[in-house]
Amino acid sequence: MRRTDTRTPNTTPLPAAIQLPWWPGNWDPWMPHQLAAKLADIDARWCVVGGWALDLFTGVVHREHEDLEIIVPRDSFPLIRQRLEPELTFYVSGAEGQWPVDTAGTAYDKYQQTFGRDESTGKFVLDVMRVADTGVWELANHPEIVRPWSESIEFTGAGVPYLRPEQVLIYKALGINDAEEPRLKDSNDFLYVLPYLEPGGRAWLEHTLALLRPEHPWLRTLDLVTTG
Repeated sequence: MRRTDTRTPNTTPLPAAIQLPWWPGNWDPWMPHQLAAKLADIDARWCVVGGWALDLFTGVVHREHEDLEIIVPRDSFPLIRQRLEPELTFYVSGAEGQWPVDTAGTAYDKYQQTFGRDESTGKFVLDVMRVADTGVWELANHPEIVRPWSESIEFTGAGVPYLRPEQVLIYKALGINDAEEPRLKDSNDFLYVLPYLEPGGRAWLEHTLALLRPEHPWLRTLDLVTTG
């Protein structure tokens, strides 16, 4: 999933990008439990996001996943990289293509997505999104929407951290770049997870979505569920 970074634009030209195919056929994503084993005891906050986070919440894999996405604080990315780099090469990914992390220059600050690639297979296995961490979770492009990390991350019984489902769904509701309508698979994810949401999580999602997109089609569904 390609996302737009929200930091102040840097007018310095970007280095020349390389073109590494990143569509689904060039992904062979790790499973969340595999990644958790590799990052065991690391001194960095991280959690699974996207569709996999919803399946970790419900305990059921309800569809195939094209990738594995996690978020980490920007300052913690070097720790993640150091732990995984014996197996992976990391590339900053943006609209122009990709850049090896060490030569990404201004692209590193412009784009938050960082793909981990297994060079022995040529497949991407992990999407690491480097995010701001001011002590709370903050919704991209909406700094007024925050939540304590203690209320934002849950763990499976096996210890895999994932972002709360209502917070995953607000990303999906707003579209890839906070501008488009939800994709079909995101709307399907919403309908799948909705019966599992706790009342507090459902209320948070409805309230937040009403603030940001008062005409959003998911609000009618949320209202029907709430009012019965």
